[in-house]
Amino acid sequence: MIKIIDSVMGSGKTTYMINYMKNNPNKKFFVVTPFLSEIERIIKEAPFLKEPIGTGITKSQHLYHLICEGNNIITTHAMFCKLNFKMIELIEEAGYTLILDEVTNVLNSWNFNTSDDEKNFFAHYGYKDDDGRICWNNEKNNPNTYTYTSAFYEVMLMCKNETLVYHTEGKYINQFPIKLFKSFEEVYILTYMFNGSLQKSYFDLYEMHYELLTLKDGELVDYEPLSLEEKTKLKNLINIIDNDKMNFIGNEENALNVTWYKNNMSLKGKLSQEIKKLKKHITNFFKNKCKDSKVNDNLFSTFKDYEKKLNGSQW
Repeated sequence: MIKIIDSVMGSGKTTYMINYMKNNPNKKFFVVTPFLSEIERIIKEAPFLKEPIGTGITKSQHLYHLICEGNNIITTHAMFCKLNFKMIELIEEAGYTLILDEVTNVLNSWNFNTSDDEKNFFAHYGYKDDDGRICWNNEKNNPNTYTYTSAFYEVMLMCKNETLVYHTEGKYINQFPIKLFKSFEEVYILTYMFNGSLQKSYFDLYEMHYELLTLKDGELVDYEPLSLEEKTKLKNLINIIDNDKMNFIGNEENALNVTWYKNNMSLKGKLSQEIKKLKKHITNFFKNKCKDSKVNDNLFSTFKDYEKKLNGSQW
């Protein structure tokens, strides 16, 4: 059973699921969220959840132990994508309920580190079947004796999960294992605008049945798109600054991407004129354009390495 809770941000999806877990202590939960900070917030409300932290062992090994012990678990999307075939079998046996905060990346491009690695793999470790799926040669290399230090260990996991697919010469697709979603007794996916997501097409491809729901007054109801009145309320919360002088810095092609930042950082970490100009515009926006804003409410986005370069002390 897969239930998609499709509701606008801030509508209480996470709060609803925390209460659902508290009200169902006999169920085993496996919670997946994008950010570590969100894990901290959820654990404060649901301390029965255990996070794999990997003290003395890897996080994957710790996660494996938590599953073996039947704990309620919370982890990130990054860790969720690394679940191997052994963990999937244990999850199915234990009868976990999955709570997935936001859709996940169901398709990612992948390739061998070098062409020699690719040749070596197909010569000694694996092969491509008639459907283009990359398979592990169990007779030549027993996967049960493999550890994370063994040659092509990560490739072996993808093969056993049936997720690695040939695309074009030298290029492959690492596909999310559909059997992982099938291994849970229940699946709840908290998202917004699911119908426009890649995961919807992924579910449809594998003929996975799902129920589309939404939250209304704190209760789950059949999904309905936002009404014109609701969209109007959201629209009124958005203000676009159409100021040529402030926006000019982003007019060039590829402006404000990571390469732009790298090219505009001078030696010894000093700020270039362009970075200084951008910081000045951000400060101007918060101090003069948003006169009623409070420092703790101000938010801007950039690449992590450049956050402190643009941050203002008195916004």
